[in-house]
Amino acid sequence: PATLRRTIALLHGLHAPLPKPDVGDWLAENREEGETFSAYLRDRDRRGMTSKRRVLYLQPLGNFSREEQAIARLTTEFLSLFLNLDARILPVLRTRKLPSSVLRKTSTQQGVEMNAPAVLSRVLLGRLPENGVMCVGLTYLDLWNPKADNTSRICGLALVYGRVAVVSMHRVLSDLDTRHGFLSSLKSTMKLAVHEAGHALSQNHCTRFLCGMNGRNNRLEQNRSPLWFCPECMVKVCYTTGTDPTERFRRLSAFCMKHGLRKEAKFYARQAEALTD
Repeated sequence: PATLRRTIALLHGLHAPLPKPDVGDWLAENREEGETFSAYLRDRDRRGMTSKRRVLYLQPLGNFSREEQAIARLTTEFLSLFLNLDARILPVLRTRKLPSSVLRKTSTQQGVEMNAPAVLSRVLLGRLPENGVMCVGLTYLDLWNPKADNTSRICGLALVYGRVAVVSMHRVLSDLDTRHGFLSSLKSTMKLAVHEAGHALSQNHCTRFLCGMNGRNNRLEQNRSPLWFCPECMVKVCYTTGTDPTERFRRLSAFCMKHGLRKEAKFYARQAEALTD
């Protein structure tokens, strides 16, 4: 922890503070205090990580196109690097194989949408292998949360203590036939995935910096959220998974550069340099 606290201090100056919330933003409607690394350490029983649980599982839900399969594969690879966990993709669970209790018909092109809490409790919890630290469901179908508002749609949900999460690509997919559209869709999906995976590792929302763990209430907040965690949230990942921050930054920079995410690649590299100067 002492080394990680020094890491926080070295990286603070590179990260922008979270702006004051506007009307309709997450923090304008939800009172949250955030959580420091020290507070996170005081609640050690929350994490699902053990010596026998070192695998992250991604569960595709629904019928995926070739381009959506590619996004699922790359998102899984990114999650593996982001969390320093082995990652495996489970066989696709097609829509017709899902329990009827987690679906409802809609007038949209997809024809159905998913009850997010029900997917977590009735589908993903039962598909988490013994060696799994978490299972993240990924779907192209829209999600709704009847516990919040039966008409509102959400992009993701996690059980903070349950080690399962679900992410919907429905509202972030662009034109997958173009490189720009594919990269935009990939980046947005990875943002959602690391956010919900952070919750599955028992992390709370970040309220201090612009961070992948910021709460999101609208498209502007989703677009503003970066594809990285702030120093406080990043060291929680490193502490929980036993990860060296510098090597983690270098691996993530290489991944982003390989896949055309130059802004993210440069920022990850800059953080690695800050820890080695």
